[in-house]
Amino acid sequence: MNNLIIVKLKQQFSNDLLYIYLKMHGFEEDVLFPPFLNSISIEREYSTLEVAELLEIKENNLRYRITKMREIGYIDSYRANRCYRYKYLNIYRMYLVLMILKIKGRNIGDIANILKERQPEIVIEETETKPEEPNMIKKDICDLEIKILDKQILINELQENIKELYISLLALGHKLNLSMLESSIVGKVNEALKKANKKWFQRSSESEYIYFDIESSNQLRMLKDQINTLQSDMKEYEKSLVIERHELQKLLDLKRELLVNYEK
Repeated sequence: MNNLIIVKLKQQFSNDLLYIYLKMHGFEEDVLFPPFLNSISIEREYSTLEVAELLEIKENNLRYRITKMREIGYIDSYRANRCYRYKYLNIYRMYLVLMILKIKGRNIGDIANILKERQPEIVIEETETKPEEPNMIKKDICDLEIKILDKQILINELQENIKELYISLLALGHKLNLSMLESSIVGKVNEALKKANKKWFQRSSESEYIYFDIESSNQLRMLKDQINTLQSDMKEYEKSLVIERHELQKLLDLKRELLVNYEK
C-alpha cells in the first residue's frame, strides 16, 4: 500500500465528520483505505471520468453527487477548459460519501446533516414505549420542522437544476436542428458538385467540400453527445426529486401525527 498517501489521508481526515461517522459505524481500515488509493498520485489532477472509473460508479451518477457535495461545501474543484479537475483529497472525500450512501437508509440529506454535526436517526423496529411527555413531543416537532425545511430547500434546488437543464436542452436542440439543416445542405451541394461533371471545378473544390462534410459530422456528433449527457443528468435529478418528495411527505405525515399527540 502507498504509505505516503495513506499517512497523509489519515492525518488530514482525522477530524473529518464523514470519516469519523464511518469509523463509528464499524468500518475497518481496509475498507476506509481501499486498494485503488495505491494508483492515485498526490500531485496529479483527475477528470470526472477518471474519478468515476476509480470509484467504479457511472460518470453521470458521480457528477450528480459531486454537484450536491459542492453545494454543501464538502467538495471543491476547478475548471480546466470545459472539464472539472479533482485532486486526491476530493477523490477520497467522494469515496467517503459513497460509503455512507451504501449504508441502508442513508441519503444525500443525511450527509448534509452529518456535516452539520446532526446525526441522522437510526431506524429501529417498533417496540412498546411509554407515552412521550409534551415537552419531548414539542422538541421532536421542532426537529422535524428543521428536517422539513432542509428537505424543501433541497427539493427547490433540484427543481432549479432541472429547469436549467431543460433550458440548456432546448438551446442544444435548436443548435442541433440548425446543424442538421446545414449538414443536409452541405451534403446536397457536395452531391451536386460530384454530378456536375466539371472536372476542373471539382478538383479545385474537392478538398474544401470534404472538409466541410467532416466538420459538419463532428459538430453533429458533439451536439448529440452533449444532449445525451444532459438528458442523462436530468433523469438523475428527476429520480432524486421523486425520492426527496416522498421523504418530505413522510416527514409531514410524522409531524401531523406528533401534533395530534401533542394536542391530546
